[in-house]
Amino acid sequence: MDQSSLALVAFPDEGTLSRALSRRMDVPSLTARVSRFAGGEWRVQAPPDVPQAVIVLTNIGEDPTALFRVLLLAEALRESGAKQIKLLAPWIAYGRQDRIAEPGESPAGLLVARLLAQTFDRIVTLDAHSDPFKQAFRGKLTSVLPEPKTIPAKDIKIICAPDRGAEGRAGHVARALRLPLAVQDKRREGRFVFSRLRAGSPDVADKRILLIDDIADSGGTLIAAAKELKSAGALSVSAYVTHALDLKKLRNKLQPALLRIDAAFDHARGTINPAVLDQLARTA
Repeated sequence: MDQSSLALVAFPDEGTLSRALSRRMDVPSLTARVSRFAGGEWRVQAPPDVPQAVIVLTNIGEDPTALFRVLLLAEALRESGAKQIKLLAPWIAYGRQDRIAEPGESPAGLLVARLLAQTFDRIVTLDAHSDPFKQAFRGKLTSVLPEPKTIPAKDIKIICAPDRGAEGRAGHVARALRLPLAVQDKRREGRFVFSRLRAGSPDVADKRILLIDDIADSGGTLIAAAKELKSAGALSVSAYVTHALDLKKLRNKLQPALLRIDAAFDHARGTINPAVLDQLARTA
């Protein structure tokens, strides 16, 4: 597509990320207008001079306002003449709610996916949580995994998936770095998380291990995984996650269980690894 006919549109509170991405993509960055009517209802307006092709940049966070306002913006853009609207959302919350866990529960992630798929022509995100979540986008989602070369893996001897859900992304990293892959099985008992190395995993004794996962919030899974690996003789355990909801807090909480933890996207500070941001720009 001719870049001169393309623009990036973001909300006022996401200007830093929008400007960084627009420089990488060499396209103009436009700002949507957000206000409220006297009764408190949201009002979202498209920026002036909307081109026919638009990339909406926003994170779909835990607050439902994030989802609602991007749906309003997409409609405003179409009313302003946009013919093709892509969504670039490094984070789409609720992806972990991808199935009914308890009777009467709503699988919120599947609903979010369907709403976005109905609204946008294409959607790009950073490491979507699971296959059921991805499938709910009905073929419109592109999920970008951080390139293995961007992952700190100096002196690492084994890549490890802390649970079954992380096996695919950890295997991707292990193959790219030509390292063995260990897999752990996780179980929960109330507030507690327990891990066990799966039969057939390589011997971790006296090895430096790197855990690979997608989301870290409380850090419970990583702590349980590290304890199991150390009990099996691991020399050290580090972790790399795609999404850290607060990397600074995790680093404090996970000591001394983990030697270190790094993340592609630190949500608390809104910072994305520049190389990963380049990946998103190329994909969008």
